[in-house]
Amino acid sequence: MLMKQNAIENEGKVSGEELAAWLDGHPILKARIISLAGLVENAETVVLADKAERRVIEELRGMGNELLTAWAKKRVEQSAREIEAPRVTKHVKKNSAGIARTGKLK
Repeated sequence: MLMKQNAIENEGKVSGEELAAWLDGHPILKARIISLAGLVENAETVVLADKAERRVIEELRGMGNELLTAWAKKRVEQSAREIEAPRVTKHVKKNSAGIARTGKLK
């Protein structure tokens, strides 16, 4: 949350320490980013641009899938907490006196 706030205040820029701390809290995403960095570092092992592009696309799709899965789990947990939270209602006197009689009962 702190990284998000700092990024908003600094026009999307965050320090390396903030990014590293945030990634430490998201190990799956951190592993994907390291994998992407590995593709760049080992560029000489991939001869064709098409093959390199496919590998990058696969990594990005996997990262997106993992991010959306983590987001969905977080939302489910939040919804469950909201449902389980006790509801406090204020007890007030009814304004209605019931149904008005329109005739005699038989």
